[in-house]
Amino acid sequence: SRWYQRRVRDTNYITNNLSMEELEHASSVELKDPDQALKLYHSITNQTVNSDDEAKIKEVELALSSMGKLLAKQNKAKELANLIKSIRPFLGVVSKAKAVR
Repeated sequence: SRWYQRRVRDTNYITNNLSMEELEHASSVELKDPDQALKLYHSITNQTVNSDDEAKIKEVELALSSMGKLLAKQNKAKELANLIKSIRPFLGVVSKAKAVR
């Protein structure tokens, strides 16, 4: 129904905007509270991503990149290695998305 389609679209809009707000907030607190920033980046990267949702893929890519840079700055090699291992499933989604384009 139209109501359901509108509801799904509105929910997706709200969810995407919340992710961008979380990403911006994490970036703004990196210097003051790096551990909080890592938690925020982690919450973004743990979200389910579909291969057809380019906006969500981009947000997760940005969060992963920022998280990796922050871990490198803090000399947290073990955590950085774990991050690299943990993103393998996401890389599969990204490669599917790029293949579709």
